[in-house]
Amino acid sequence: MDNLNDNKLDKAISITTSILGEFPCGSVISEIIKNTIPNQRIDRIVTFLRKLENRLNHLENITNIQNQTEYITLLENGMFHAYRASSDSRLEYIASIVKNGLTQEQSETSRYVYLLNLLSELNDEEVIWLRFYLVPTLGGDEEFRNKHQNTLSLARKYIGAPEEELNKSAIQDSYKDHLERLGLLKTKLDFDKNTNMPIYDRASGKPKGSRYITHLGKMLLKEIGFIEFL
Repeated sequence: MDNLNDNKLDKAISITTSILGEFPCGSVISEIIKNTIPNQRIDRIVTFLRKLENRLNHLENITNIQNQTEYITLLENGMFHAYRASSDSRLEYIASIVKNGLTQEQSETSRYVYLLNLLSELNDEEVIWLRFYLVPTLGGDEEFRNKHQNTLSLARKYIGAPEEELNKSAIQDSYKDHLERLGLLKTKLDFDKNTNMPIYDRASGKPKGSRYITHLGKMLLKEIGFIEFL
């Protein structure tokens, strides 16, 4: 088992070297992998680094990151989030952010570290709901909605609804509220035409309105590779 773990570690370090090249901080990255990544998570790091390598190989304008502390910090953060990732799609998102950050000016990397941290605040279903609000109209975005219909199937709250349906509705509402608290969604309130006051939902007591995705939400989707343009 030790030999197997050593082989995984060697592979992770080898891929890291192929991405970064030979540079003085290479030993630091190796120590990070060796000392902070649990053995059972090495496979995730290898998968993440492969995804990152595939994204960087076809780029001609990749910035030389030798001796550039900010780029190393971005890569370190990417590996930290990768070893905690619970799905392959999450590794794809992380690799996309890191790749995009490594191709920017050094002064821009803190923005990508921020986006990594912002992504870590969301679970995979919340990412899907965020993407849903990019095209929230009825009958739109059918391919995406069909692919993720298990997540996007709207739960209904009504008198006598089964507990499972009520639980699902509560979770979906919580997801949307969370996205709004993070500044990824906003609500356009509905106003009474006569009083010019917000209209409140009798059941929830909350103001009625329609949610829409913010520029920050679109930016996150773009950087994780979910959309191409803002």
